[in-house]
Amino acid sequence: MFNYKKSILSVLLVATIISCGGGGGSSSSDDNNTDTNTSIIDNNSTDNNSTDKNTTSLVKEFISLDKKANVEKGYLMIDGKKRELTYTAHLAENAGLAAFNEESASPLVFMTSRDKVHPSYARIIVIADDNKTRFDCNASSITHEDINSTVIADQKVYMIKGRGCTQIGDANISKDIEIKVTDSLLGQGASRLSIKDDTAYIATGYNIPSFVVISSLGTRAYNQIFDVIAEHPEVKTIIPVSVARTTLNQDMMLNMAHLMRDNNISTKLLSSSVIHGSGIALFSAGVTRTMEENASLYVSEWDYNASQLPRDDIKHQSRIKFYNEMLGEPQGENFYFFSLDAGNDGKVYKLKEEDIAEYGLLTE
Repeated sequence: MFNYKKSILSVLLVATIISCGGGGGSSSSDDNNTDTNTSIIDNNSTDNNSTDKNTTSLVKEFISLDKKANVEKGYLMIDGKKRELTYTAHLAENAGLAAFNEESASPLVFMTSRDKVHPSYARIIVIADDNKTRFDCNASSITHEDINSTVIADQKVYMIKGRGCTQIGDANISKDIEIKVTDSLLGQGASRLSIKDDTAYIATGYNIPSFVVISSLGTRAYNQIFDVIAEHPEVKTIIPVSVARTTLNQDMMLNMAHLMRDNNISTKLLSSSVIHGSGIALFSAGVTRTMEENASLYVSEWDYNASQLPRDDIKHQSRIKFYNEMLGEPQGENFYFFSLDAGNDGKVYKLKEEDIAEYGLLTE
C-alpha cells in the first residue's frame, strides 16, 4: 500500500539516491499503465514564442465525453538532444516537482516548486539519457519565459533554460539545457492504471525507486479511463487504490466521473484503499459502489475558505449538482456540505461507518 509517511528531504537528496542505483529500471507490472501515451498533442516543433498566433486555431483541453482530453507535451533538451515529457508529479515532503516520460519509472527532471504545482526556478536537476548522469542548474544559471500556449486555449507554456549546468560529481563538465513545461502537463497528474480480468486499478500515490509520488486525478486519469472503456469492454469495475488529497483539475474530475457513470462502471474499495477528496468523487461515480472493511476515506475542503462561503454561493453549485447526480437528492448536497464542515480550516476528516451509511456512499 502507498506509504504517505515516507520522507524525502530534498530534491538533491532524491537525485543523490538515484545516483546510487535507484534511478533506473521499471515499476512492477501492477504499476504499469495500460495506456502508455495519454498525451495527444505533440507541439515540440511549434514556435512557442509566436504568441500572436490566431487564437481560433487553438483547441480546448476538454471537448466532450466521447473524446479524449487534449494534452500538450513538454520536453527536456540537453546539448540539443530532446526527450519528451508527458506528465508531472509532486514529490513527498515538499521535495518539489518531478517530470516524467513513459519510458522510465524515474523522473527526467526535478524542479523546485512555489505551490506544489508550478516550478519556482530556484533549482533544477536533470537526468541525462544514460539515466545516471545528472546536471545541476542553480538560480543564477536559469532563465525562463512564461507565454501563452499556441495549442490549447487559456493555457500557459513555461520555457526554461539553464546555461552551464554543472555535472554532479564532476564540476568541470557542464551542459546547456532547455525544458518546456505546459499547463496541461502540470495538470496531468501521475496516475497509474492496471487491469486484471474485469477490474481496473488506479492510483495517484505510490512508491517508485528512491522516492514517493504524491499526485491526484487529472487529465491523465481521464484519458486512462477513457481508453479502458473504449478498448477493454470486459472491465466493469474500477478500484481507486490510493488517491491523494490534492485536486489538479476539478472540472476534469467531474468529467471523469460522468464518463464512468454514463458507461455503467461500478466502483469498489479494497481494505487497503486510501482515498481523499477527488478519490471519493471518483468512487461516487460507480453505478454500484462496494467497499471492503477497513478502507479509508478522507474528506476536506476543496479550498481553505470553501466552508466559509454562503451555502447559495455559485462556487458550490457544480459540486452540489455533481453529488446530487451521483448519490441522489438530497443526500448528495448534504454529503457535500458535511465534507466541507468536517474538513474545514485545512483539516482532514476520516469518514466513519455511520457517515458512509448516512450519505449513501455504498449501494450494497
